[in-house]
Amino acid sequence: DLCEDGTNGFICSPFKQEEFANSIKKLLDDENLRKRFGKQNIEKIKQFAVFNVITKMEQIYLSRWKYRKVLNQIFMRLR
Repeated sequence: DLCEDGTNGFICSPFKQEEFANSIKKLLDDENLRKRFGKQNIEKIKQFAVFNVITKMEQIYLSRWKYRKVLNQIFMRLR
């Protein structure tokens, strides 16, 4: 999940207006909290940078391809 309650934001029930209002008030009243949430979110989104996503996808595809190649070699020996 992108938002972790109390770490980089607040998760509020959509039907609890008072809970939402209290979360907004905490952010308005606490500059350090806003800065901490901001820093946490900057770090959090780095994992979704295009280069990182492409690298992870490439690793997944290559591992699957190598796995398939090994399975094919095993099946060929069994014939």
